[in-house]
Amino acid sequence: MKRKKNALWYWGVGLMIFWVIVMILLYWDQPTAEEKYAYVVKIETPYFKGHGGVSTVQEDDVYFYTTAHMMTGMNIGDEVNITTHDGTVGKGELYYVSENADVAFVKANKNDVGLVTVTKVVTARIDKLKEGDSLWSIYYVEGELYDTEGVIVSPWIYVEDFGSDMMVMTMEVTPGMSGCPIVDGQNAFYGMLCGESGDGEVAVLPYAVLSAEWENANADR
Repeated sequence: MKRKKNALWYWGVGLMIFWVIVMILLYWDQPTAEEKYAYVVKIETPYFKGHGGVSTVQEDDVYFYTTAHMMTGMNIGDEVNITTHDGTVGKGELYYVSENADVAFVKANKNDVGLVTVTKVVTARIDKLKEGDSLWSIYYVEGELYDTEGVIVSPWIYVEDFGSDMMVMTMEVTPGMSGCPIVDGQNAFYGMLCGESGDGEVAVLPYAVLSAEWENANADR
């Protein structure tokens, strides 16, 4: 009888440990609030206001992606304001504007901007993206961070208005959301909101195109 009780006790402890491990694994990849917000920034030029995200950090420099149309009227090297999630307003400069897609990159010294983290990319998830999947736009309104759910109409299609391959979604958008990251429920990045494409649909620059343009930006440097 004693042996049976001991066996049940060990079985119960083992089951408890098993569920603790399962919960740790389930939530291990969940970002903290700071990590969730720190890759999203507001970007402002003398002519336009919008959003952007942290593309990469190289030594002392931080590079942000945003839309090319946001940089209308700007020249390479012109000053750009960058507001991070903690409200810090820093300075950067226009680094590159694509001629092939609606994307530009802004460069800043990491000492000149607030706390940032790099946008998380999980390519295995991107490859599985399909029509009907839900993604979220992450953006600021008067200093408060919001997210808006959208549904994929097509994960990859040529959109004539933007002159490039895009992801098309149904999503409610408002002025100033251009450049905001599009992510999944685990905060992984899929693309950047560029604008409306008509009939309640929005065009999102896919990560693959954005990544290729980053390579182009640095090809001759």
